Amino acid sequence: MYNQNKCIIIQIVYIICIYRYVKSNNLNLNKCIII
Repeated sequence: MYNQNKCIIIQIVYIICIYRYVKSNNLNLNKCIII
């Protein structure tokens, strides 16, 4: 159960990061790669 929650949190963070990336039109994806 803990691993599942962790995975969901990672997915949410990733989605937020991609959203910011698209909004800013910044080509530097290295800021987005947290994991």
